[in-house]
Amino acid sequence: MPTSTFVESTLLLLVLLNPFLMSVYLLDLIESLERSTFRRVLVLASIISTTVFVLFAVAGDTIFSRVLQMRFASFLIFGGTLFLIIAIRYVMIGVDAIRSHRGSTDHIAGSIALPFMIGPGTISANVVAGSRLSVGWAVLSIILVFLPCS
Repeated sequence: MPTSTFVESTLLLLVLLNPFLMSVYLLDLIESLERSTFRRVLVLASIISTTVFVLFAVAGDTIFSRVLQMRFASFLIFGGTLFLIIAIRYVMIGVDAIRSHRGSTDHIAGSIALPFMIGPGTISANVVAGSRLSVGWAVLSIILVFLPCS
């Protein structure tokens, strides 16, 4: 495995996740929750996202072709449109959109994981990484990206 493929896959996912921009989107939540609670929520959101990303890196082509029985390009178009609508809601409404799912911190973590971390772009980056890298290198790439994000 060329090192450049690993670096390219890791950087692509890091750019798509963009932890700096994510902190801007979550600023109201950062300010309203206690530091330890927010940290726990963010780590849980990272675990959820990492699990989804590893699943798609390992079995992405199989999931799309056999389980969902759809073309990958169709997912990108439909998923992109759907996630755009969700993301606009979160950006326009802000932290109230996240708080509308409030109950336990598990629910807030899910609201952070989707759409701020998991989206068509990040899923497709992991499918591509899984096809270009071995399973171990793809998983390592995903884990390395989540270190600065959580």
